[in-house]
Amino acid sequence: SDVCSSDLNNAGAKLIVFDIIFDEPGPDTATGRAADAALAQAIRSRTNVVLCGEYISELEPGKGWSHYTNAPLEAFRTAARSWGFSALPEDSDVGIRQHGPTLDAAPPLALAAALAYGSPPAEAARRDPTPRWVRYYGPSHTLPRVSYDQALQGGAPKGFFDGKVVFVGAQQTTGFTGSAKDTSLTPFSGATGALTSRVEIQATIFLNLIRGDWLVRLPHALEITLVILIGLLAGWTLAMLRMWSAIIVGLALAAGLAASALGLFRWQQAWFPWTLLVAQTGLALASSIVFNSFRSLIETRLLERSLAAHLPPKRVRSEEHTSELQSLAYLVCRLLLEKK
Repeated sequence: SDVCSSDLNNAGAKLIVFDIIFDEPGPDTATGRAADAALAQAIRSRTNVVLCGEYISELEPGKGWSHYTNAPLEAFRTAARSWGFSALPEDSDVGIRQHGPTLDAAPPLALAAALAYGSPPAEAARRDPTPRWVRYYGPSHTLPRVSYDQALQGGAPKGFFDGKVVFVGAQQTTGFTGSAKDTSLTPFSGATGALTSRVEIQATIFLNLIRGDWLVRLPHALEITLVILIGLLAGWTLAMLRMWSAIIVGLALAAGLAASALGLFRWQQAWFPWTLLVAQTGLALASSIVFNSFRSLIETRLLERSLAAHLPPKRVRSEEHTSELQSLAYLVCRLLLEKK
């Protein structure tokens, strides 16, 4: 790691961010101590290194939740520009959709890096407690990368690191057996389930912070209001329309919701669970079709019973005389009104 830090400095890297926790010293030998001293010196040489720590929450039987801070080793921490927690909020599907929380001990790693970079949007984000959502710029490997071996052996393209912010991390299984891989799902994983390395996710969040283009979610109360209003509007309106009219209006409403979501995402950097509203509209459309089918069936049966008193049964039920039935129904109704 000391060689990597020195080489990246020599290659002109503007900022070096380690998504690797240096929380323990090397072996208590002359070689181990020399390695630690070399790493501390490499970190201190240009003060452009950001390290990461770990915030651990564990549920202990009979004691409840316990919280631990696992910071970088003091010799490295004092030599570095700053440090932050590497943990990211993980959803139940192992997906990362939100920025990490700012804790009292340290900010999230990406925010610490953005602050060290000198980003005004990051300064504003540090003071704003509003939850921030990750804006991904593409699927896995969207951001340029080279292997650790290439960086050490000089195999990276010439000028690759010059003036860049470099994130150093792993992609293989980390921690104890059974622990999670250092990869996660993203909205671009789609049906393939392709995973993205968390160091790339950290770099993506860093870009969000220096560009100020992270996403925000609509207030929860507004989302619930939209669900209720769209449900009532779609359910009542589509039920009042005939089948083809209901299909046209339902598709137009679904397209309008999708277009509104895209517009909010693109120009306001906001999102809401619009697919839920589209699904709700589809359900309302299906319900209206079923409702109108039953209504048409009932109307047909009532018409047949009304005409049965004036026409032979075979003629009433004949599909070949459907239009004639409608004309005869009109004449029968007119005769009944005249009799009255």
